[in-house]
Amino acid sequence: MHLLNFTRAALAALALSGCASDAWQPENSFDTFLEQVRVKCWGIRLGAVTITKLMPNANTTDTYFMDVTSRYYNGKITEQSYVAALQGAYAAQTDSPGILCILGQMPNRPIDKPPAADGE
Repeated sequence: MHLLNFTRAALAALALSGCASDAWQPENSFDTFLEQVRVKCWGIRLGAVTITKLMPNANTTDTYFMDVTSRYYNGKITEQSYVAALQGAYAAQTDSPGILCILGQMPNRPIDKPPAADGE
């Protein structure tokens, strides 16, 4: 019985270690970002699925989408890594309307600003 409890605890720890630590904590700015994605990107395709299917709702939540999006939003992965993750998971093209819409909701995205001149 002791081995069974240890195994369960180890599996639970392993499962949680793959998730962004901030995915389990409420964060107002991330919630605001998700609401913008929900409103502005609702129904837009992200490869094989619509963003509607990925967002948290009463029926389901795509935990991978939420995890990778949280990591990107919080600066733990680059935009390039985020796009690659979405491509791999949802068969989306880099210029798909869904990816472009989500990226367009990011606050202070570098591509929205002109490149800084040398010495600034």
